[in-house]
Amino acid sequence: MRKIFLLIIAMVSIAASAQITETPEGTLHENLYRYSDSWVATWTSAKEGVYDGVVTKMVEGTDGALYLYNPIASLDSKSWLKLEKKSEGKYVAKLPQLIYSYEDDDDDEGGQSVKHEFFAQRMFKSGTSYKVLSKTSQVEFTWDGVSLKMVNDAGNNNIILGMVNSKGEWQNKGDWSISVMKLTTGEIVPPTDGVQSKFQVNYTGSTGAVIVDAIEKDGKVYLKGLSTAPKLKDKWVEMLTTADGLSFTSGQYLGQAKHEDFGGYSSDKNTYHVFAVAYEKKSSGDSAIVNNVTLKKDAVTGKYSTDKSICITLGTQNPPSDNIKQSMPRFTLTPYSEAAGTPVAPELYYCSASPSYDYSTTNTTLAFYVKNESTEGKYLDPDKMYYNVFVNDSPTPYTFLKKTYNYNAADMTDIPFAYKDSYNRDIKVINNERYLHFYENNINKLGVQMVYSDGTNTYRSSVMRAEVVNTGIENVQENTTAVKEIYSTDGRRISALQPGLNIVRRSDGKIIKIISNR
Repeated sequence: MRKIFLLIIAMVSIAASAQITETPEGTLHENLYRYSDSWVATWTSAKEGVYDGVVTKMVEGTDGALYLYNPIASLDSKSWLKLEKKSEGKYVAKLPQLIYSYEDDDDDEGGQSVKHEFFAQRMFKSGTSYKVLSKTSQVEFTWDGVSLKMVNDAGNNNIILGMVNSKGEWQNKGDWSISVMKLTTGEIVPPTDGVQSKFQVNYTGSTGAVIVDAIEKDGKVYLKGLSTAPKLKDKWVEMLTTADGLSFTSGQYLGQAKHEDFGGYSSDKNTYHVFAVAYEKKSSGDSAIVNNVTLKKDAVTGKYSTDKSICITLGTQNPPSDNIKQSMPRFTLTPYSEAAGTPVAPELYYCSASPSYDYSTTNTTLAFYVKNESTEGKYLDPDKMYYNVFVNDSPTPYTFLKKTYNYNAADMTDIPFAYKDSYNRDIKVINNERYLHFYENNINKLGVQMVYSDGTNTYRSSVMRAEVVNTGIENVQENTTAVKEIYSTDGRRISALQPGLNIVRRSDGKIIKIISNR
């Protein structure tokens, strides 16, 4: 009976067309660039911000309407918002429209499947939240064949295109400006018959030397591999030769990527257009994009340098700090030739231990930073490097046995520089960080030594040593705080922990993050 009642309430409160999940018939515009002033999703709520450079698409329908994909920037709804033609160049989204739905088991319904539906609606600010003032509303758009823009008569976040549930309640998602435009630039393609060379890239705060391929022809130098993201490792930028050195122009297109392509986890699942841009510090302390920078050449060393920054960003319209994925201040290019040398020692991050869940063993974690660089600051080929681990006072390197480390293919003593196990778990890599896990008792200290071998000679760093810090809980008390609700990172309620990140609301009202490995 309760289920029937809820269904009636939903039908009365909101009347909307069916969710559009299939691509509408018409002319499909893909690879579009989206900018939105939005309520940006956080772990538990939302904050004012922007989504800049989002890859999106739109359809000019055979029915005369426009269809916008993923209309709310913070929600990967995989649905289309219909914009009906009002007059030439003017369109209107008649709301509410169903844009997202899912089913799950509801304990209150005896485990029966319950469908949850969410709608796009025009909403007005009310205190710290938003309200729907009318069951039906509309939001207007303009389209000139190149750019689609939402018309907001408030001009700010007092009025938004928001997402509501079947009761009309705001779901912490919404945009107060939307601009969708065709991409006007493409990836740089270098000539195939230029003079080839290599440069070493360095910058303030760099975690290790990087070598990039170069092609020079007709007064231009093309560089490949400026971004550290594996997905973008084959993308090129270009620089013009000048009397002083090299000139780099902002806004060079590198392709598409997600936040996670640059390492770490992000709840934002949007795909972005990625650019190489130049930044400079203003007198206010803020940074802003500049049109170009000059890298001056040292006549003796051949080194090119600038006091400004070259950055890899998601979007290019003065993107927020979250969208600056790689910042390279005081950027330099030095002609490169391979040379052997003694690697710099690793740098300790932390070394700690805690008891396992059943107190049968001790779980120890060693975290440290590595560089593929010699003590003279020269680049070392990471493919010719590995590291050894030493437990307690043993002079013999530790062997990670497959019977314990079953995500490895075999026993391992010499750990390749960039190696991570098949699940990136027990031997883990995040950029220049390394995380090693040990499942033995009586480990009091650990050491790591970097090794470079060119096939003829072997060079070893000094040993980084770390004392193990015990973080175990000595007085264990019964946990009386029960889990009340579990949510996925996209806000969907789930019945149990999923692999990866989970958002948990406890019975005491506190919200915590839990990462489940299994």
